[in-house]
Amino acid sequence: MVRIFQPTFLGCPICNKDLNRHSGYRTSAHEKLAENRYKGHLCGHQFSLFEALLKGCHSFFGILNTFSHWDWRSEEAVVVGRLFKVPVPIPVDIHLFAASLTPYTPSDGPQVGYIPGLLDMSGSELLISTVGSLGTTPEELGTEMRLFVHVYGFRKPESRGWVRLLYESLTDYSKKNHGIASFKLATSLEIACAKTIEVYLTRKGVPPSLLQRLLKSGRSNWNNCLNLVRDIAPDYLDKVELEAFENSAKTSEETIRSYRNAFAHDDPTTVDYRAAEEAFKTSFPLLWGVDRILSAAT
Repeated sequence: MVRIFQPTFLGCPICNKDLNRHSGYRTSAHEKLAENRYKGHLCGHQFSLFEALLKGCHSFFGILNTFSHWDWRSEEAVVVGRLFKVPVPIPVDIHLFAASLTPYTPSDGPQVGYIPGLLDMSGSELLISTVGSLGTTPEELGTEMRLFVHVYGFRKPESRGWVRLLYESLTDYSKKNHGIASFKLATSLEIACAKTIEVYLTRKGVPPSLLQRLLKSGRSNWNNCLNLVRDIAPDYLDKVELEAFENSAKTSEETIRSYRNAFAHDDPTTVDYRAAEEAFKTSFPLLWGVDRILSAAT
C-alpha cells in the first residue's frame, strides 16, 4: 500500500513557526536521519515528517505539496493570445493532479498583463491558454512573456476509492472550485474512516454480524464513525500526532462537515478560498491518522 504522505519538499517546522513565512528544501538521503526523522539543511533542527507537514499544510502551495509525491517546475516562454503545449517529464508511476501557472514579468521586459489557463493535463503535455487581461490592448496580443509552471503528481496505480476522491478534491481546489473540493474532501474522509474501522475490526477478529452493525452505525452518523476511529488512534499515533488528531476531530464538524452538508442539501452557503484552506488544514491530521492505521493493519 502506498503511503499518502511522501512529499518532495519539507520545511523546518521550528523555523516555520510563523505561518506567514515559508521555507522549503528537498528531502534526500543525507537529510534522513532515521525512519520518519529529518534534519534541516542549514538550521540543523531535527523533526519528524508529521511535524513538518503539520506546520506546512496551509496556503495553496503548502497544501498541494503536503499531498504530492512528485513535482516539476519550469519557466516557459509564452505568447499572449495563443495556445501552447508544455512537455512534462512525468515518471511512468506518476499521475498529475494539480498545476500552478504564475505569470512572470521581468522588470526590464514588456509589461503586458495576461491570464494563463490550464485546459488539459491528462497526457504528457500541459495544454495552456493565455488571454489578455482587461487592460491589454489589441496591439499587445502576440507579445512574448514568461510563465512559471509547477505541476504536482501522486503515485499510481491507486485503487482505493477514498484516495482517488481525495486527489480529485485537490484538483478542484487547485482550480479554485472550492465548494466541490470541500464536498469531495469531506466525503473522502468519511469513506476513509469507515474503511479504517472495517479493516481494524476485521483484523481483530470481530464477528461479521457485529462488524456490520458497527459499520452501519458509522455510516449513518459521522460523529459515531469518527469517535470509533478516535478510539483506535491511540494504538497507532505518537503523542504529537494524537494531539493534532484530537484537535482536528473536535473542529471537523464546523470546518469540514458543515460545508459538505451545505453542498449536499443545496444550501447556498459559499465556500471561499480561506474556508477550503481551513478544511484541508483540519483534515491533514485525520488523514495522517487514517493512513497510519490502514498501513499498519495491512
